[in-house]
Amino acid sequence: MKTSINTIIILFLAGLIISCDKSEDDFNIESIADTQWKLTRITDKSGVTSDFPSGIDDFEIVFQENGKIKLFNLCNYSYADYEIADHNSIKISNIGQGTEMYCQPDIRMDWEDLFINSLVLAETYSISKNRLTINCRDSKLTFAFIDKS
Repeated sequence: MKTSINTIIILFLAGLIISCDKSEDDFNIESIADTQWKLTRITDKSGVTSDFPSGIDDFEIVFQENGKIKLFNLCNYSYADYEIADHNSIKISNIGQGTEMYCQPDIRMDWEDLFINSLVLAETYSISKNRLTINCRDSKLTFAFIDKS
């Protein structure tokens, strides 16, 4: 009888240890303030999803606590403002154009235009594990969390 109780305890502890292993998706972000993300895909209004092209630098977005956004690795845009309201609504405005360059390769320019044109139509956002989704009027932007540590 003592052996079976020990076996049960060992199996219980082993299960507990295994369930405590964390994957890269196991963390909770309660606010987008002071977070950094990289664009991974855009889904259009008909549901067609396009993954971010691997041949260009990642488009990154940083939501600062002061309501400002920094945009990295874009050719022509580098900043914006954002406001969060009830029910996870988000408004992105004052997207600043740093330059008016033509970007190479063409796919980079196409993605930048698509990204910015979607971002200005942002309506709501949600965070699930390490993914940020911004629902826009005509599309959905999906981002992966970038751990700054």
